[in-house]
Amino acid sequence: MKRCVNCILAVMLMFSPVKAFCEPQPDQLLEELRRHGSKDDADAQFHLGEIYFAGWGVKRNYEEAVKWWRLAAAHGSAGAQNGLGVMYEYGLGVGQDYSQAKDWYSKACDNGLPRGCENYRKLKESN
Repeated sequence: MKRCVNCILAVMLMFSPVKAFCEPQPDQLLEELRRHGSKDDADAQFHLGEIYFAGWGVKRNYEEAVKWWRLAAAHGSAGAQNGLGVMYEYGLGVGQDYSQAKDWYSKACDNGLPRGCENYRKLKESN
């Protein structure tokens, strides 16, 4: 429900004529995510991992992405578990380790993420 409300508010702000006056700046949004992430908010931790993985508004930093995804994965985030699988499969921010990659993909799959199941299957077939 909280996400739904946030989405509705975001859409309303996008079309609001006063958007430019009240819209938070990217640095403020990043700081807000960090604040929530440091308080064990798995969604914030997952999104911080995505931001650092892709380099959205920050310098790309795979080690930082791994750090945030580990925290989110510990709270059961399937997306973060899959992200860690990718990092281990390709050796991004960590040493390449197919066994670790399979373990993370398996956890993501067990938590209901179809992409995790697909990545697990593909890696298992290739190794």
